[in-house]
Amino acid sequence: MQTARPGTRDVRRYSMNENCTLRVLRHRYAEHIGKALDDVTGEEIFDRYDAGDAICRRLVAEFFNGLGTGLYNLVNLFDPQTI
Repeated sequence: MQTARPGTRDVRRYSMNENCTLRVLRHRYAEHIGKALDDVTGEEIFDRYDAGDAICRRLVAEFFNGLGTGLYNLVNLFDPQTI
């Protein structure tokens, strides 16, 4: 199980819901470009990622890292041999 967390020790900030949902990804990108959340789509982010946009590359990498870490931890909460 992975337990390392940067920064604060408030575990609520490290839930999958707070780190690796499309809404969170959209929110973080919207903050960077100065748009409202409703004006940013996942399709836009991934299109810009494919085009090599540095901000999108970093945000998408963080998104997948959080998703992978969360799934890894979920598998290990249960019997990994079963999953």
